[in-house]
Amino acid sequence: MSNAGGFTSGSELCSYAGLTPVIRQRGSNVKELPRISKTGNQKLRNSIFMCSFNACKPAYRR
Repeated sequence: MSNAGGFTSGSELCSYAGLTPVIRQRGSNVKELPRISKTGNQKLRNSIFMCSFNACKPAYRR
């Protein structure tokens, strides 16, 4: 990230990475579980996902 210091809050950084939640609802009924928006930087989002996946991997070994 070339402009890592340019964010004023954590929510701006999450929006840049595309990690903000999206809740789809109609009226008062929630139709599905919240998911990430996927509108941000795809390479950064994939890097974060792979790091978290590898960090949790030892917990899933049988």
